[in-house]
Amino acid sequence: MSFILTIQGTNSPVTVGGTLTVTVLVENTGEQAATQQVTLSMGGQQRGVTDVNLGNGQSTEEILNWVTEPGDADSYTAVVESETDQDGTAVTVEDGGGTDPEIPLDVTIDWTNGPVTEGEPLCADCTATNTGETAGVGTVAVGIGNQAEKKKKTKLALDPGESGTVHLATEQGEYREGNGPQYERKIWADTGTSRDETTVSVSEPPHLAVEVTSTNAPVEAGERIKMTATVENTGGQTGRESIVLAAKSYRNSISNYGTIRPGGGGSPGGGGDGPGIAAPHGPLKTGHFKVESYAVELPSGDSTEVTLEWDTGPTTDTVEPGSHALGVAAIPPWERDEWDGPVFARPCTDGSRDDSTVVAIQHGPMRTGRFKVELDGKTVPGWRGVTIPSRSTEQDSYKNGSDGETEWGQTTFDDLEMERGVKPDDTTFYDWAEAVEEGNVEEGRKEIAVVLLDENGEARVRWELKEAWIKDYDPPELEDSADGEVATEQITVAYDKMLRKEQ
Repeated sequence: MSFILTIQGTNSPVTVGGTLTVTVLVENTGEQAATQQVTLSMGGQQRGVTDVNLGNGQSTEEILNWVTEPGDADSYTAVVESETDQDGTAVTVEDGGGTDPEIPLDVTIDWTNGPVTEGEPLCADCTATNTGETAGVGTVAVGIGNQAEKKKKTKLALDPGESGTVHLATEQGEYREGNGPQYERKIWADTGTSRDETTVSVSEPPHLAVEVTSTNAPVEAGERIKMTATVENTGGQTGRESIVLAAKSYRNSISNYGTIRPGGGGSPGGGGDGPGIAAPHGPLKTGHFKVESYAVELPSGDSTEVTLEWDTGPTTDTVEPGSHALGVAAIPPWERDEWDGPVFARPCTDGSRDDSTVVAIQHGPMRTGRFKVELDGKTVPGWRGVTIPSRSTEQDSYKNGSDGETEWGQTTFDDLEMERGVKPDDTTFYDWAEAVEEGNVEEGRKEIAVVLLDENGEARVRWELKEAWIKDYDPPELEDSADGEVATEQITVAYDKMLRKEQ
């Protein structure tokens, strides 16, 4: 990203007490939209600052102000600076003059980023308008809650009827947290002659607490262990987490883990509305680690009861008699190889001194065989394989004296490669290719998405390809000696832009 700055003019000279204004043209010459901070400095001190957001190729004029005070009379170089460029010009602050008159400002809060989750910043945009009959300077103060101290104070130099904006953005954790799962925080703006207030709804993040209520332990080796637990969402938002039954023997080595889908009606994998019993994944080997789990989704304040079972045999690998620690935990469905988050677990054994709770559970990566394809928002079935486009950035080298340096060059993107079984009466992609060949822009450009699913069939990651069109369409190859092969069509899709989104 590259923001180029060009000073367009100033109101220099001004007298002490007046407002020095610098007008600067900001141009985004980069290849993508970006936000940069533009500052105004004079005499080695920052005098003004504004945040500028521009799309690639866009430009805007910004006005930076410095309200001078007694002792500021001097000649300066006014320097405007972004992260990538700067420009300067000579200005003068003269002694002995008057000050710009204080003007009445009418202020309104136009926008907030609410509702927010606790810990996220609170943001607001305010507009102040000079309702007086003369040009001058007015002050806008913005704050949070009932605090007397102003969070932000900005002076605006405005002509009659002219408006200016003030943006408020708190840092994480700056506002006081509430006492319940959901509460409100007030944002206010004040000019001395006008005041506006609004509230932002704040919610605690979801939090599924687990408490074991009963077990049938101890059991004989080879018998089935049952554990019942209450799961309650004590957070402020609906939460979806995996409830797991974990077992760890005294050798503390890790083997494997399994995941099962919610059941119901008290039988493994059954239907019904309530949580079901976990289907067994085989015995737990002595000295190893095993997990049975399923997903639970609860609104804030709701609770449910879950029952999980562990089949300890009978096989040649049946668990040996002795003390084995069991625990139940709520695990956020984080998309990474290992889970290292908080554990809510209680022991469930015969009470011997070897008892311990589970402290680490692997949460494996997603599988490549669970996905779907959407075309203009509608799911298209029958896919044999999809290759998501990769990207590559060229590496250029140059000499800096005797040292060799490298820098990146142009980035290129591969096409989307897809293979699908041919079905009678389904000409979706053939018709799409025909529209492209005929130059039908309306039908030839489409939105296509590849969606990666978790073990419960829920969408987790999606790749969206914008303004896509078929580049190559290959019908199936037919052979009289290949009666058992599936007839497939192969499609190559080009596109203008690809986005990855987390669900």
